[in-house]
Amino acid sequence: MVDTSVGNARTSRLARDWATLCRLLRERGLLASLEHVWTTALIRAHAILADRKRLAWEAVPSAGYAPVRRNEVVGESAEHGFDYAPTPCLVLDWVLDALPIAPGETTLVDMGSGRGRVVLQAATRPFKEVVGVEHSAELHAAALANRAAFPSALRKARAITLMNRDAAETVLPEGPAVLFFFNPFGEEIMGRVLSRLVRSDAAGTLCVFGAVRGIDRLAGAYGLAPVRLPLATRIRLALLSPMRIALYRVPERPGLRSGSNIPAAEERRPASASSP
Repeated sequence: MVDTSVGNARTSRLARDWATLCRLLRERGLLASLEHVWTTALIRAHAILADRKRLAWEAVPSAGYAPVRRNEVVGESAEHGFDYAPTPCLVLDWVLDALPIAPGETTLVDMGSGRGRVVLQAATRPFKEVVGVEHSAELHAAALANRAAFPSALRKARAITLMNRDAAETVLPEGPAVLFFFNPFGEEIMGRVLSRLVRSDAAGTLCVFGAVRGIDRLAGAYGLAPVRLPLATRIRLALLSPMRIALYRVPERPGLRSGSNIPAAEERRPASASSP
């Protein structure tokens, strides 16, 4: 008996792609439609040619898209968060390779960590700590399962912490830090997070934004300073990344004491975190 499931799945996907393309042509014109086709092709190329083999150890595959169930979300961001989509491993590599940081002194925080892909790929580098913050209980559980399956031979980070909580309420790390935002939530929550950043003792913190609409305007409104990646990295990302990457740094705030604008109770609020 011939198994037609694979063929049917491909036919269904092609039908969805064609319907999407027709809708884009009607609503947004030819240029936007071509951009969508190219972006979709890049996403699939990364998934098939790079991510699949590299992430074969995962207990819960981090590939593909997944809707977030609003009734399983922690905090007030249920109406402002976006559905899950993974970050291509190579895009993450290109960005991390180019950051002006000393990993051994730096904490990396992925805001909207999903199934843990960015956190666990960052853990293959000698960071002081890698932290994932995810408001979906279901996605957080998948990240925990993937951390348990993460090969010890790959781990170089000193600590891996996963939190099931609202990113807007997360206590920021002390010392040098890199914050990753790969389109985790809308402008309202992003504004709250950036507001906390500029009000806290976070000067020098690097913020990496991927596929975040209006981030240049929003970052400018909160006084973040743009950082230029090396030319080779910018070219690689422009040609081969399915998402736009923007890098900003939290500037110095004259006269600001450590934590001066964040209540002590908020600084010490316990998190529902799990770390080995």
